[in-house]
Amino acid sequence: MKVLVIDDEPAIVRFVVWAAERAGFEAEGTASAQEFQKSYEAEEPAIIVMDLIMPDMDGIELMNWLSSRGCSSSIILLSGYDGRYMDTAHRLMTDMGSLNVAETIRKPTDAANIEAALIKSAANQKSTRSMCANFK
Repeated sequence: MKVLVIDDEPAIVRFVVWAAERAGFEAEGTASAQEFQKSYEAEEPAIIVMDLIMPDMDGIELMNWLSSRGCSSSIILLSGYDGRYMDTAHRLMTDMGSLNVAETIRKPTDAANIEAALIKSAANQKSTRSMCANFK
């Protein structure tokens, strides 16, 4: 199951990719919105781990971009900013019904939190795909 990571801090990208691979996922890291969009267009991942505050395109803009493409990935929001910002972003996308924001994680965090969120998101993805297949 593929995980695509975007964060403007290279150390965070490396850390999340490492945690994902340690948990058994195939993971790719990106450090800019353009790089992320190119990777996403090449192959939609099952799970996206994304920072909310980035210099070239913030997480809200990127989530709108994902929504416009009919993204079905589970999204894990990652941010060191006030938790209210993450809660607002989560609520906005959930209320619009456009994206599956599965988890929010505050920085700093540890590998166990990343891995737990990825495993939970993967289980939700498998469950959703199974339900969709039953309706075909």
